[in-house]
Amino acid sequence: MLTRLQSALAAGASVGLLLCAAPAAFAQIDIEGTYNSEDAVDYRSMLLGPRAVDFLGMPLNNEGRAGGEAYSQDTVSVPGHQCTSWGPQYLVEAGFNIRVFPTFDDEGTVAVWNISAWNDYQPLMIYMDGRPHPDPNGLRRSTGFTTGQWQGDTLQTITTDMKDGVLTRNGVPSSDKESMLLWLTRHDDLLTITGLIQDPTFLAEPWVQAREFIATHNPPDAGLHYQYPCMQANEVPDLGRGKVPFYLPGKNPSRNDMTTRFHIPEDAVLGDPKAMYPEYREQMKGKFTVPGKCTLDCCGWGDFRATANPKMECKDEGI
Repeated sequence: MLTRLQSALAAGASVGLLLCAAPAAFAQIDIEGTYNSEDAVDYRSMLLGPRAVDFLGMPLNNEGRAGGEAYSQDTVSVPGHQCTSWGPQYLVEAGFNIRVFPTFDDEGTVAVWNISAWNDYQPLMIYMDGRPHPDPNGLRRSTGFTTGQWQGDTLQTITTDMKDGVLTRNGVPSSDKESMLLWLTRHDDLLTITGLIQDPTFLAEPWVQAREFIATHNPPDAGLHYQYPCMQANEVPDLGRGKVPFYLPGKNPSRNDMTTRFHIPEDAVLGDPKAMYPEYREQMKGKFTVPGKCTLDCCGWGDFRATANPKMECKDEGI
């Protein structure tokens, strides 16, 4: 009998083979348009970014966990990292608005579907003309290489040949062996994008993420298809030349924050794969106790505290 991991990998491999080899099918729906991100789901991690050493719901192996714990947020202020854009997987992780538009070939057929967003995300180009993926030993790019085809009303894509970097904004690493499958489906004004990310170097199992977007029916926002210039600056004085921000094993000061503040078991916080599944609830019985009161993100969406929701009484301690 196949395990869930084996089934997921087999399904991912099958889709990858179909996308690489199967002939193009006609699209049944039009996904072109500008979309606003639906931020009600996982708003804290989608908008403000996940907290340090918060790997809930991720299937990390030991290498991925060690890389995430070693990461320091000061890294983004190092001149060599300030203008680095996020990889393709950021599409199903962050709460930004997007623009989806086609590029046509000389015969009027859609050759590429483009998905653009803010300036720190390189546009995702989905090639629909059946071209093969690059040599696996060739040059890697921050955008990777993506091909797609329609399966009924769903656009299925596969992205490979990505550069190594970070998988999440709190520093979980990604390798150049990473691949990502996407499924894009539109129902009226709702665009659902589901991603299955695999990385044999840092993930113990495939990681599934999903985002919802609402069509705006407005003209394209200039910020959704133009890349703003990025200039490096000395943001943090003590990050001088040659300094590499990181934490030694076991020395990250945020390692116990989620366990202390929210009483969440340590193995779940640190990305144990078993914590992704419903059966883990049984293991939490007797171990998890609800905190006495809310002490963080208690006053509405984002950083706006009580002003974000006038009907909500603010009891935040300002942490």
